[in-house]
Amino acid sequence: MSRKHFSLNVPGLLAAGALIISALACVSVRPLTPSPIAPTQTITTTAACVQGAPATDSPGRQPTCEPGLILSGCVRLERDNTPMVGVEIYRGFAAYEAVLVATTGADGCYQSEFQFIPGDEMVNVYAKRDGYAFEPANVSWRHYYGYELKTIDFTAIAN
Repeated sequence: MSRKHFSLNVPGLLAAGALIISALACVSVRPLTPSPIAPTQTITTTAACVQGAPATDSPGRQPTCEPGLILSGCVRLERDNTPMVGVEIYRGFAAYEAVLVATTGADGCYQSEFQFIPGDEMVNVYAKRDGYAFEPANVSWRHYYGYELKTIDFTAIAN
C-alpha cells in the first residue's frame, strides 16, 4: 500500500482566511441608514460598515472599517442652557499628553476628526475654557478595537 504525503502551508492559509474575513467585514448587505444618537451614547463595532455606524458620521464622509474614534457633543451654560461658543475639547490616550481635538461652534456643538486607534486604548476627554468648570470634569473609558462614535455633552459652570 502506498501512502501519499502532503503538507499544508498553515501560515499561508491563515493569512488568506484573514484577508477573506476583512473583505467580508466591509461588505454591507443592506443600505446604511443614519440613526439619531442620544447624548453620551456610544456605537462600538469591529465591522462598522456592516453595522451602519459610519452612516451616523458627518455628511459627505466615506464609510470606513478602520478602527478609531470620532467625538461629538454640545456644551451648554448651566444657568440658562444657552450654547457655549469657543470651548476647547481635549482627548488623551493612556500615557500620552492630551491634545486639542475640537472647539465648539456657534451652536455650542463640536465634532472631532476621525482619530485612528490601532487597538485597545484608554481614552480621557475633557472640556476647557478660562473662567469655567465643566460637568462632567472628564470622561474616561476603554476604547476596544473597532470603530467608535462617542457623544459627550458638557455643562459649563461659571467660576
